Amino acid sequence: MLINKLLKIAIISMILFSTSNIINAGVFDGTQGAGTETDPYLIYNITDLKEVTDTINLTNVYNRNLHFKLMVDITTPVDFTISHNNPPTVHNFNHKFDGNKFTITMQDATLFMTCTANSVIENLNIAGYTNAGIVYLNYGTIINCNNYATIYATAGYIGGICGWNYGTIINCNNYGKVESTSMYAGGIVGGNSGGNVYNCVNTGTVIGNYYVGGICGSVSTGSGGFEAIASCLNIGMVKGSFVVGGIIGHCIYSGINPGLITNCINAGYVISTGTGHYSGTGGIIAHILNNPNPNFIISNCINIGVVEGIGNIGAIAGTLYGNTTINNCHYDKQFCIYKGVNGVDVPGVSGHITRNMVGRKLANLLGDNDWTYVEGATLIECLYPQLKVFSESPDEKRTDASKAGATPIFLYDGIKD
Repeated sequence: MLINKLLKIAIISMILFSTSNIINAGVFDGTQGAGTETDPYLIYNITDLKEVTDTINLTNVYNRNLHFKLMVDITTPVDFTISHNNPPTVHNFNHKFDGNKFTITMQDATLFMTCTANSVIENLNIAGYTNAGIVYLNYGTIINCNNYATIYATAGYIGGICGWNYGTIINCNNYGKVESTSMYAGGIVGGNSGGNVYNCVNTGTVIGNYYVGGICGSVSTGSGGFEAIASCLNIGMVKGSFVVGGIIGHCIYSGINPGLITNCINAGYVISTGTGHYSGTGGIIAHILNNPNPNFIISNCINIGVVEGIGNIGAIAGTLYGNTTINNCHYDKQFCIYKGVNGVDVPGVSGHITRNMVGRKLANLLGDNDWTYVEGATLIECLYPQLKVFSESPDEKRTDASKAGATPIFLYDGIKD
């Protein structure tokens, strides 16, 4: 009797163990977290990272709001990716991934191909080589992420952080080179469609064929319009054949709500090398094509970089069509020889010599809510206006980028404004 009982217990244990293995095969088994907000799945190695892919591919976890947390730096195999963009065969990422300020080094792939509206990618650093950024297609939120990787592609929609954005990107930085032989290349986002980009910095070189921008290569809108490209800084070189902008390259606007570029600074070298029907080169935006009904607004922006090219060139904008309003935008006319919009200063745009842009010279126009001013004991110790989100950031790389972008070069002190 005792032997029979022991045998039954052993058989039952084997069945339970086997069933457990089948259920948890290729997924987190609970020993490294429970997948909740307070007890996330912990990622310690590449095997754990692969299990993230296996876990989200199970049909019964798509809407469970799982939480993952990176615990170490990891280098991925070639072409490794967590989520794909071919549902329903493979699920998109619908969860939260906390990079915990660690770095994933990629080998010629994009970590997240598609992230849905419920997804959050935060505190993650990417290095190595990718073909679109951290996320290719984003509907969710990307926050506090950094790209150090070199990004190269022969097709459109590549950015240091995201290839194509419908969601929200906040406090992200690109320090890597972004290069495309095609269109839609941006330091932060390649193409922005109805999304938001806030408080982002690009210091990397951005190169593309056309629709190239220091922050966004192109913005386009649908029935809802896009909220804003706001409080962004570019200090990297932006180069393309045509439609090249220090902040945004191209905009096709047909939304019912106003589109907005506000509180943005370009301190990078912006250059276009070709011509075309949509030719345009601008310190803030190269080209806006919108119908006459909605209103596109460019406000409180500064260009202190050099703008060069062929065709329609402007310190603020190259070519504007439709109903576009420009308010309170300024440029250094000693560095940018082309005036505000397509070589003409229009209402809302002002060109100044360097000495009349540094210190607190623009404080009465820009205000103190979003901007800081450095007024030194001598003129050469003064800086251009800086955005508080960068100049007062606890992140030293962002404050260094802000100061670098705000440091003037006085070409000739005797020029009158």
